[in-house]
Amino acid sequence: MKKWQPLEKILVKDLNFFKIFKEKYINPRNNKEVYFYHLQLSDWTIILPLLNENEIIMVKQYRAGAKKVFYEFPGGLINRNEDPLNSAKRELLEETGYTAEKFTLLNVSYPLPAFQTSKCYIYFAEGLKKVSNTLNLDDGEDIKLEVLKIDEIKEMLYENKLENSMMAFAFSLFLLKREGIWR
Repeated sequence: MKKWQPLEKILVKDLNFFKIFKEKYINPRNNKEVYFYHLQLSDWTIILPLLNENEIIMVKQYRAGAKKVFYEFPGGLINRNEDPLNSAKRELLEETGYTAEKFTLLNVSYPLPAFQTSKCYIYFAEGLKKVSNTLNLDDGEDIKLEVLKIDEIKEMLYENKLENSMMAFAFSLFLLKREGIWR
């Protein structure tokens, strides 16, 4: 497959949190001009914090795009010039009050590559230690911590109650790693 080469890139809108770009390409298959729009977003992290052998800390939070509350794992945007691992450590502390002795990178993926530039870094955290009873939330966050048994989260996955696809993906990776099916 021939590589697509952008001919032109135009900033349509800068909304601080993300930028919208319009890009012009020549399709290498038929030499026709085509335009694509994409969102340039910061990369972000998801952390699966294992509290003990059978429990994981999750958060419940409202998501304005879907207009509903979701069960999710802690996580958030990686700040400019911030290392993904440091972001994961920061987000875990801010959203749960915990630190972890060990972080393992499970995956780096593009959640919506058709129109987003962002990558998601998925970490597994173990050896948790509670260091703060105060959460340090962003202005747009209002979360509730939930400690769930791994089997409860499995049921949520099977019953389509873990509706955020990235959380379902992250938990599936965790299960595969835990069961020794995936390295």
